Amino acid sequence: MHESIVVATAFIRDQLTRIGALALGASLYVPAIRPDLGVILNRRQFPKLKSVIVCLEDAIYERDIPAALANLEHALDQSLPKGLQRFLRPRDSSMLKRLLRMKNIGAIQGFVLPKVSELNIGHYAELAAQRPDLWLMPTLEGDIAFHRDRLQSLCTRLLEADNPVLCVRTGGNDLLRLLGLHRPRNTTLYETPLRGVLEDLIKIFKPAGFAMAAPVFGYLDDLNLLRLEIERDIAYGFVTKAALSPSQVVVIEKAFRVDGQDYESAQALLGSRAPAVFKMHGQMLEVAVHREWARHILARADLFGVKAE
Repeated sequence: MHESIVVATAFIRDQLTRIGALALGASLYVPAIRPDLGVILNRRQFPKLKSVIVCLEDAIYERDIPAALANLEHALDQSLPKGLQRFLRPRDSSMLKRLLRMKNIGAIQGFVLPKVSELNIGHYAELAAQRPDLWLMPTLEGDIAFHRDRLQSLCTRLLEADNPVLCVRTGGNDLLRLLGLHRPRNTTLYETPLRGVLEDLIKIFKPAGFAMAAPVFGYLDDLNLLRLEIERDIAYGFVTKAALSPSQVVVIEKAFRVDGQDYESAQALLGSRAPAVFKMHGQMLEVAVHREWARHILARADLFGVKAE
């Protein structure tokens, strides 16, 4: 592995360890077949991008897999700068096995595992354990999402994995497909049958300590509705949302900026002289209850800034 890749990888892993999934920002999905993949991974095309997910699954046809793998291998075989987090989404466990054998696989930070369930996570985890330094992001996009007992079983298995789990991702479009539905054009996912599913995922995985990634927003021409959906995402406790275009990246990361009053409240809660209970900005704050929220708010502010009044 190139020395520059080693340094960059160590830098990003340290960042992820300190800040967690928030540091992903709005991950840009990129098909592995793109001819400019090397330019994107080299951070020349989108210099402010925080993370990228290179997709070898649904974003490419099966007939294009050999070309996509060759394209990826060529893109990784270069000196990659620090600052951009790079993840790969394999098609299945057999492709994960192949990716792990790539010469410069250490240039990435981890894998987005597709269609994870309690039945296949063991095989995925066993393969990934060959590189316990790489992060995992399992994706819930199969019928497991409709069964609380199966979700609880998966949650337990993820806690036992050798590789650290950066966050649990949610495949909204795939879940709608299982219901015979398509994402409505004029409403957010929270006005569809998936609202209850998203609630279950939050209630099962977040108390166990897992960060949650919200589903992607499939319409590229309605940024106002995207803003509304991100507000709901944040209210539910999702900490990141992938993007399908650079324009979405900008909107998502602006939406994650922190409200000014929340920022002041968080600072006060973590102050060395904060009373156990106090009133601020019209609300009652308790250090014991709101400390973790305050830390999350300050971390968001460091990454995305504070909203202007």
